[in-house]
Amino acid sequence: MNRQPISLAHDLDLRLSEDAMRRAAKRARIVARQTGTQLVYCYHGEVLHISPDEQDAVEAAWAGEVERRIQAYEAGGATVFFCQGTAR
Repeated sequence: MNRQPISLAHDLDLRLSEDAMRRAAKRARIVARQTGTQLVYCYHGEVLHISPDEQDAVEAAWAGEVERRIQAYEAGGATVFFCQGTAR
């Protein structure tokens, strides 16, 4: 597994995929709000269903955790969790 940041990939599509995923996630949140649909998150191996009313509070609470994980990943000390509950 290559531990380099994806932003340094030689493949242009791969380099741009992170931004594309962020845009897709943002659009999914907007559509969920408009339609009253729950969002599904996988967090530490647990599947969570978040209502549109809870989205802002949940996203604000997770913002610090996301930043901590990004820093850990960039430093090479991250643990990756999968929805099956196993860590790699």
